[in-house]
Amino acid sequence: MLSFLLSSCEPKHSYKPTPAIYIPKDILECIAQIDISCGDELRKEANHMSEDDFTAITHASYGMWIRNNWGLWKGSRLKQYFSSRGVSFAENISNVIFASYYRYVTGKKINFGELLKNNQG
Repeated sequence: MLSFLLSSCEPKHSYKPTPAIYIPKDILECIAQIDISCGDELRKEANHMSEDDFTAITHASYGMWIRNNWGLWKGSRLKQYFSSRGVSFAENISNVIFASYYRYVTGKKINFGELLKNNQG
C-alpha cells in the first residue's frame, strides 16, 4: 500500500532536475515539502510501521526522487546544508530527511543531531 502511495507523491516526469522544483533550505523545509506533496496518506501509513520500515520503503521510491530533484548528488543549497553538518552522501541525507519526517508525524522527538551523527559521511 505504501509503495502505491509513494508513487503518487512523485511528480510524473523524469528524475532530471528542473527549475520548477523547489529545493528546501533546511530540515524543517524538507518536512514541510514532504507534507505538502504527500499529505495525509503518507502520515497515516507512517503511523502503522516502524521507523526502519518507513525509511527502507521510502529510500528506493520517494527518496530517489528527492536525491535526484533536490540536488543531493550535486551542490544544491540543501546538499550544502547537510554537508556543513557532516552528512554529505546523498543516500545518507535522504535517510536523515525521512527519519526526521517519520519522527515528526509520529510525534517523536526528532533528535536531529543524533540522526546527523549516525549518518556521517
